[in-house]
Amino acid sequence: MPELERIPVSRLADYLTRIVRGLEPLQRLAVVGELSNVKQYRSGHVYFSIKDREAAISCVLFRSQAEQVTFRLEDGQQVVLYCRVDFYARQGQLQLIVDRVELEGTGRLYEAFDRLKRQLEAEGLFASERKRPLPFLPQVIGVVTSPSGAVIRDIIHVLRRRNPHFQLLLAPATVQGPQAAASLVQALDLLNRDGRAEVIIFGRGGGSIEDLWPFNEEVVARAVAASRIPVVSAVGHETDVTISDFVADLRAPTPSAAAELVMPDRRELLDRVSRSRTRMERSLARQLEHADTRLRRLAASPYLSDPLASIRRERERLERAAGTLPLARPYSLLDRPLQRLDGQQRRLLHAGSQTVNRAGTKLAGLAAALDALSPLAVLGRGYQVTYNAEGRPLTRAAEVTAGERLDLQFVDGRVRAIAEYVQPQTEKER
Repeated sequence: MPELERIPVSRLADYLTRIVRGLEPLQRLAVVGELSNVKQYRSGHVYFSIKDREAAISCVLFRSQAEQVTFRLEDGQQVVLYCRVDFYARQGQLQLIVDRVELEGTGRLYEAFDRLKRQLEAEGLFASERKRPLPFLPQVIGVVTSPSGAVIRDIIHVLRRRNPHFQLLLAPATVQGPQAAASLVQALDLLNRDGRAEVIIFGRGGGSIEDLWPFNEEVVARAVAASRIPVVSAVGHETDVTISDFVADLRAPTPSAAAELVMPDRRELLDRVSRSRTRMERSLARQLEHADTRLRRLAASPYLSDPLASIRRERERLERAAGTLPLARPYSLLDRPLQRLDGQQRRLLHAGSQTVNRAGTKLAGLAAALDALSPLAVLGRGYQVTYNAEGRPLTRAAEVTAGERLDLQFVDGRVRAIAEYVQPQTEKER
């Protein structure tokens, strides 16, 4: 056997490098696989591996190329690497020099989502100052969704449970597929041109990112942002996030939650009114009691009950003092003090009269205000309060059914009655 030539490692590495770089097919590749061991260094270079079930290859993405990637590289991502093969002599291994990275499959959707999100955010469409408050108690509610899905049924159920007095305008739309974006924009435009809706619930049920994608389309996002009517975005489940959520005036985690945000609970409102009324009545009662106490204290004051007695005592004291003076005309010394006493007497009587008058006027005003708020005062003017069989007060004819037993509260007692018929007012009569 002939003796083999002995060569240094560096020479072999150089030989391998020339072979790899000289093979044209290895210099323009599009490699598909999963990212692994992604590490980004302070230099800006990113090192990682791309793998599948049977193999793995080391990769490097230099800083200048890494700055062009529009998404964050993470382990587990399915990507397409546009790259070339090189031999790294120092480590003695082949590696891919990556020029460009694209997400594969749904990853492309995420990349498009992130790109549009950054664009619209830069335009100010996500700014908090653009967000409008929802109407407190809307009478007309618009809904943009599929007319056949469970979403519209859930929304109607929640609205009726919280407050049955509303009108719903459904603008039917396709919420999935290639025609969905145009359909959603058309439905929003329909409600805006109609103008009756005070708020719009905009959404659909859950699904994959592909199912929800119409709500990530730029044309849909701009239509939501341009709506003259406040929009509540309710797309998918709580963990689903779409571009529509960012541009809408309010984001709800689910369509049912959107209905709860739009319509306050009628029972809670009635409880709040009742509590406020109780606090107001107690406050007026305390003010009236305080005014009455002050009036009694003023009335019991000796300066008001008998103001002349104190003046007489002072006069007598001065007269006694004057009688002890060794003067030819002692009473002349008392003329000026007596004049002051007379002036003080007049001012005291006038001030006492004014104080009593003001206290009486304030007391009368408080009593009148309390009487005006009293339900008995209203009943005394010929009104009655109507209760149903459960004892709940009724305010509308629509709450009564024919044949229902009613209790009528008069100022001096109750009368039981039966509703023979119910005739609510029409829109024109209102």
